[in-house]
Amino acid sequence: MFDALSITHKNLFLNKMSGYERYNEAELLSLLIQGDEKAFDVIFRSHFDALFNHAFKRLRNKEDSQELVQQIFLSLWENRHKLHHVRPPLRIYLSCAMRYNIIKHYRNSGVRERYAAHYTRVATLADNSTQEEIDFRETQSLVEEAVSSLPERMQEAFRLSREENLSSEFIAQRMNISPRTAENLLMQALKRLRTSLGETMLLVILLNS
Repeated sequence: MFDALSITHKNLFLNKMSGYERYNEAELLSLLIQGDEKAFDVIFRSHFDALFNHAFKRLRNKEDSQELVQQIFLSLWENRHKLHHVRPPLRIYLSCAMRYNIIKHYRNSGVRERYAAHYTRVATLADNSTQEEIDFRETQSLVEEAVSSLPERMQEAFRLSREENLSSEFIAQRMNISPRTAENLLMQALKRLRTSLGETMLLVILLNS
């Protein structure tokens, strides 16, 4: 299994010698998309402490906090080829991802629903100087509302893709349509959700669900 810390330890010395620290975040993100482990390591080390401290402040549990940080970087690495729409500063995306994962952690850990809902309502981003920032109040209901507002066939295709993890070919079979039509429905769904939810929130949800 992928272990972000193992990549960090393996590349720690190499990064110091390779000059990766001189790259700005946009360049590191571009290298990450190409599968560069050392660029990933620099990003990991730059953001680990802030993400861990954020998680620990909410969870008060070291192991759970480390696990959430690992999950976020696991998602970042496994979905690196989908990160073309992410723009620096990367801390905005990572902060959104952490808040989203904390909410999921509360729900999945059996903590009362109203406590998780309360966290969702009061969670806000520390930085408010960019339009990409997201207010995570009522995140789950906002997402469901946006998906439910899609036209029926578009909504069906999207749910089959996200909830059942089906490819466009299998979606086409299930819906008795052509693969091209299925792809078009998914593209239109993403376009509408991007408009209603915003680019950063949509990416956080798609890559961390």
